[in-house]
Amino acid sequence: MSKDSRDSSKNWFAKHKILTGIGAVIIFFIFIGAIGGDSSPTSNTGSSGDSNKSEATVSYSLNDEVTVGEVKWVVTDAYSKTSLSGAFGGSETTQGKFIVINATVENLGSDMKSTSNLKLVDNKGREFTNSSSSFKNLGAEQLFILENLNPNLPFTFADVYEVPADAEGFSLIVGDLSLFGSKEAKISLGF
Repeated sequence: MSKDSRDSSKNWFAKHKILTGIGAVIIFFIFIGAIGGDSSPTSNTGSSGDSNKSEATVSYSLNDEVTVGEVKWVVTDAYSKTSLSGAFGGSETTQGKFIVINATVENLGSDMKSTSNLKLVDNKGREFTNSSSSFKNLGAEQLFILENLNPNLPFTFADVYEVPADAEGFSLIVGDLSLFGSKEAKISLGF
């Protein structure tokens, strides 16, 4: 067997070992995501205290404590504006409107979790992600941008969305912040 054919067969085996390893890692993560557990959120709303309601009948609103998996969410304020004026002297306007949300998130688990973008939906089923260009004019001290959440340390933040002028009936979709998590809850903003 020539040296070139031995080198070629070594390269072939090396490439296939790498691909097999990558495939095994992907299958492992799919398996972990599949056994993730119950996907129904629970709520601790203080006055009612009934966390055994079915997901279809649960209605969350401002100031409700909403627990999804090992993550607790409380949306404390939400309002719309047509312009934002920031702490740095800048301002921004829109042809639509800005929806500003103030909330607190807490990791109830024992391991660090990383945040991800939240979704805002309107009564027409349209989904909106936060407006990264508007952050500079929000004037908030803490913004919801790729934060690491250590266990049992609440993080209070502000988030802003740019939406069409005719959008209404807003709800914020919050989740369990798992890599392959599908646990979500919907919090009505009341407007």
